[in-house]
Amino acid sequence: MKTTKILSMAAMALLMTACSNDESDMIVNQPVSTKGIPFTATIETDNNSAETRTIVAEANEGTTVSSTWETGDEIALVYKVGSTSYNTTATVQFVNEGKAYITATLEDGVVNGTALTIISPASAADGTTGNIRSDLLTEQNGFLRNNADGTILDVRKGTGIVSIIGDNAVMGSATKLKAQYAITRFLLGQYINSTTPLYIKSGTTDILPTVITVKPASNTNVVYVAMEPASSKKYRFEATTSTNKLLKKSTATIQAGKFYRTTIEARYPLAMADVDEDEDIGTIIASDGMVYMNPAAVSAASKTGYAMVAYIGQIECVHGIALALHDSDALGHYGAGTFYWGRAHGTGSADPVPHWITNHPISGATWRLPTKQDWGVMMLGCRIEGDAIARSDNMVPVKGFKQKLDAAGASIGGDYGYVYWTGDGDDSHRIWVDFDFYSGGTFGATFNENGEYRDMPAYTRLCLSF
Repeated sequence: MKTTKILSMAAMALLMTACSNDESDMIVNQPVSTKGIPFTATIETDNNSAETRTIVAEANEGTTVSSTWETGDEIALVYKVGSTSYNTTATVQFVNEGKAYITATLEDGVVNGTALTIISPASAADGTTGNIRSDLLTEQNGFLRNNADGTILDVRKGTGIVSIIGDNAVMGSATKLKAQYAITRFLLGQYINSTTPLYIKSGTTDILPTVITVKPASNTNVVYVAMEPASSKKYRFEATTSTNKLLKKSTATIQAGKFYRTTIEARYPLAMADVDEDEDIGTIIASDGMVYMNPAAVSAASKTGYAMVAYIGQIECVHGIALALHDSDALGHYGAGTFYWGRAHGTGSADPVPHWITNHPISGATWRLPTKQDWGVMMLGCRIEGDAIARSDNMVPVKGFKQKLDAAGASIGGDYGYVYWTGDGDDSHRIWVDFDFYSGGTFGATFNENGEYRDMPAYTRLCLSF
């Protein structure tokens, strides 16, 4: 029926042309509009085969994106009359063998040889500039449409020259409109939806032309994304939802009109041996020995968080150090969580180290009371701008340490004014670290080695070497 309809419309067009002389008297007697110049043209895409408007899901990476026109599609025609620019909407009247027959009314004053910029769909045109809208890629629904206004993101652009024939304007030959974006089919490691949008962006070194936010209307783990072409470089496509991070690092050349298929694997849960200092500081090791992005991710997995990853590197451990999320549960003289090292076996005390280990087993990792060195490297591992670049025994700023502990739900000492025992020394001489505010509220830490403090109550917080 589609073929019949196309042929019928073509026949009607020829019939109207053939009858025009016979009806000349009627036309003379009708009021004739002098506003605008009737325009007709034929356009097509730059595809080798135009069969469908949507992505060819079976295509291999690097093949051409295929699309065609539909009756009623609107096309933007951008041109000048004198020094004034215009944007006129043309409409697809019918489609035959991948070519679209379009009609429009151009502004009076268009002359022979006027240059046309042709943009499909019309909603992708940036007014009268002849450019593609710069905001189109910012937010997408994962199915090649812009979330704000539904504009189709298979955007095509071409040029043509107007020829004036009598009172009409035409474009001499069919013009191929070229695709402006690359299309990528992402197979995601988890389902996402509009409440947990994903972001496709680069790392800090190589910047993609546009950071893309994808907000599907319903749950999906396959999305189609339009992307600006870019030359070969290393990219990090990152999709961060509320509970997970999806990553793909690669070197790629993204070409307009090409279709790419790729996978973004879920980064979490992650094995402890695979955590990375550039990616995973501040993440949480849970009761199953796996690493999760944040407390929400731990909760979503129905696990219990045990420790926050604070340092990655070789230091008396296999791979890194994580700080326990909570103080040890020893019952000391001063209250829950505190411990008198000078009276380690006194009434009301229980050794916090074995007590914690028994209740928080982690296969493949070892709990220990943090040494002075452990505390120092954890602080430095979490550092942000303004923090100390090396540990000292004097008060040092550790804002990043506090920031990440807060995010992990692991605040030090409740109000950040408590001291913690270190694993250095013995029961009669313990080193301790004091976390407190100083210098106008900057979070900092002090290391002390005074023996007289052996009988003061202090908190115990174990670390996990893995």
